[in-house]
Amino acid sequence: MAEHGIAPFSGALLAGKIVPAVTLALVDAYGDIVATAHANIPLNGHSKHRGTTWVGLIAVAAQQRGNGLGRLINALAVGAAFETLCAHEVVVFVHADNTVSRRMIEACGLRLDPAILCGLATPIVDTRFTI
Repeated sequence: MAEHGIAPFSGALLAGKIVPAVTLALVDAYGDIVATAHANIPLNGHSKHRGTTWVGLIAVAAQQRGNGLGRLINALAVGAAFETLCAHEVVVFVHADNTVSRRMIEACGLRLDPAILCGLATPIVDTRFTI
């Protein structure tokens, strides 16, 4: 993930040691990671959204882009959210002008819900966040 410009969470969070989580990776015939995704349940049992699982951190190796691996790893992460994490619903965030990611997400059967608004405040730095 970091190799492709995505600032990931800690290893403990990615491994599900902090909150329930699943991190997936696809490898090529040489054993090199070519795509990754992550899903976690960020909210505790007291939240009205406690059954909502976040899916994100989708990364595809540059030489593998355009082959459908983003769609595949995203679909696998959504499936793991329901099957492994027992999600009631899944939420994925993508920047409004990121049409490639939006098409990938929609190809997995997810749809924009205009009732959900999200914002992110960050210091002015040259770090890429995936939301």
